[in-house]
Amino acid sequence: MKNITVSIADDLALKLRVEAAKADKSLSRFLSETLERAMFGASTESVAARIGAGAGEFEVPDDIDASNAEIARLFGVASDGSGDAKVAAKHP
Repeated sequence: MKNITVSIADDLALKLRVEAAKADKSLSRFLSETLERAMFGASTESVAARIGAGAGEFEVPDDIDASNAEIARLFGVASDGSGDAKVAAKHP
């Protein structure tokens, strides 16, 4: 990680410190994550933190492809089992 020095207005510095405290983060981490999201639209939360919110809420199948035909049917897409999906013709 690279350390840099920046100069910002006093009132902005205060607002940033308040927001960092609300997020329970250091000012350095808060600024780094905020800049990354602003520049790249990237989520900077760790995968564990994002998945942690749903821990125990989902059941992951042993074979993720086992339900492809059912999923294709639910979305109105034809599946020939090859992994290639084709939009099914809709009949009125």
